[in-house]
Parts: sequence; C-alpha cells; structure tokens
Amino acid sequence: MASRYGNYAGGAVTPVTPLPNNLLVGLQGIQADFNMIFQLLSEVTGINPVALGQSPNPEAPVSTTEAALQATTNVIKPIITAMRELKENIAVSLMSMIQTGIKADSGIAKSYELIVGPSGLEYIKKAEKSSVMYGIKMEAKPDQLFKQSMSKYIQIALQNGRDGKAGVDLPEAMLLEERLLRGEDITQLRQDLAFFLARSKKQQEQKERENIQLQNQGLQQLEAMKGQQKQQEQQGDMMITQAGESEKRKTERMVQNYQFINKLMETAQQEQAQGMLSSPTLNRLKIAMEVAGNVDLSQADLPTMVAQRERMMGVPPAPQMPMQQSQPQGVFPTMSGQGEAPLY
Repeated sequence: MASRYGNYAGGAVTPVTPLPNNLLVGLQGIQADFNMIFQLLSEVTGINPVALGQSPNPEAPVSTTEAALQATTNVIKPIITAMRELKENIAVSLMSMIQTGIKADSGIAKSYELIVGPSGLEYIKKAEKSSVMYGIKMEAKPDQLFKQSMSKYIQIALQNGRDGKAGVDLPEAMLLEERLLRGEDITQLRQDLAFFLARSKKQQEQKERENIQLQNQGLQQLEAMKGQQKQQEQQGDMMITQAGESEKRKTERMVQNYQFINKLMETAQQEQAQGMLSSPTLNRLKIAMEVAGNVDLSQADLPTMVAQRERMMGVPPAPQMPMQQSQPQGVFPTMSGQGEAPLY
C-alpha cells in the first residue's frame, strides 16, 4: 500500500521499507570474526571446521573434505585416549580409596554398605584378600561410519553364499541391527557376527560330512546287496549242480539196479533153456523182484539189499553166470549206462 489510508499516490511500491541503521554492518563484522576464529582453530589444532558442523566449501572436491575429516580424527584420537585413561585412573584411585577405607574404618564400611548392600560389601571384603583391583572399563561406542559398515556386513551375511545358505538367520540379523542402533560395544558386535558366521560354516561342514556318510552307507549297502546277489547266484548254481549230480547218481543207481535184475533174468532164462533152473537162482530172482517192488530203485543199492536178505534167510548164493550182451525177452528193458554192474 502506498499509504496507510490505502490510496495509491504513484511510484514504486515495496513490501518493506528499510530504515537507515548500523546493525547490518555490525552483524557482518561478527560473522567475519567467527570465520577468522574457525580458521585459526583449524590451523592451530588441525580440526577441520566441517567436523565442527560448518558447511564444506562447495568448490572443494569430496576427497579433500574426506581427507580433512580423517586428519581431524587423527588429531582428536590422542585427546580421546588421554581422556579415557584419565577417567580409568581416577576410577581405580577412587576404588582403591574405597577398599582402604572399608578395611581401615568401620564407619566408612557402614556408609558404603548403604550403597552396595551387606552382600556386596562382604563380597568386596572377600575379594580384597585376593589382591583384586576395582575400577571401570571404557568401551567405545560405534560411530556412524562403523554403523554403516556393520549394517552392510550384516546384509552381506544374510545373502546366500556359494553353499546356498546364508551366514546368519533373519532373527539374528535383526538382533545385531538392534544392538547396533543402541550403540553397544563394537568389539562385541564384531565377535558375535564372526561367531554366527563360524557356526553356520561349521553346521554346513557337518551337513556335508553327514551327506558323505550317507552316500558311503548307500554305496556300502549297494555293494552288500551286490555281494548277496552274487552269493545267491553262486548258491543257486551250486544247488543246480548238486541237483544235477544227485539226478545223475540216481540215474546211474537205477541203471545198475535194472542191469542187476536183467542179469538175474538172463541167468534164469539160460538155466531154464538148458533144463536145469537152479533153486538159488530162482530164489534170488524172487527176492530181487520183491525188494525192487518195495524200494526206490533210484536210491537203493539192490544187489547189496538182496545179498543181505539172502544171508538173513540162509539162502545159499546163486552161481555167477557169464555175462551176455543179448537183450532178454519179456523182462525189464536194459537201460543204457557207462558199464555193467557185477552179478552178485
């Protein structure tokens, strides 16, 4: 508005009309002083202003800024180490004073008992006898760079490796991430991740050994089955051979028995043709026919059995007749054999 009444009177219109003063000039001087102080601080201590929260120079390359931050870390590290050692030494001194006071003054012991309790005070007294030194332990918390690196390592461990199995399970990875965000000890986090990876590797190796054992057992069972099959085949061949031998012996025995009967009949027919059929020959033929009707000729020794029956009956043995190669008529057919059995 050109005026407080809202009437435009012409000319340029601005939202704010600056009033003449020296405040802006003073603020510019203060800003220059701050810049000089930051520059002097960086030059004297080696701490880069970027590490203190100042915006980096947009014209400077990123590598220069990172190198400056690394140099700042190198400068601050001895200071932090000295502060930690100072705190630890102060804690050891204070605990030594507490130990001495508890041991020397009962009033101090009663006062300290209100803090740690009777059992804690008694524990300190007993442990003091073993030259125990109390103090505090300083543990570094992970910085932002380590948190990012650790989170990347956890993500890598979650991926499947060459064996097709992840190094850590999802609940374990979530627990590590949670502890990382809480700022727990970086050494313990690294050791826990290494433990999970080593355990997964050990489990995978154990599984591979079990698979190899199962394969070996399968091969052993297959070899055993092959051996049993071969043994069964050998037993089958042996049984077939034995059965063949048994049938061969039965056939030979039957042939011998038939030849024995045929020879008795031939002898009887020859004597009858000569008109002098002897009683021993007839009796022996009857005994042979009787025994042959009651036994298995493929297994029995007919000549021996006939001889035993004759001895039991007191029958004198029949005279041996010369062997004939002619086939008798009306008797058992002569079966082929390797040789003729003797006439008993």
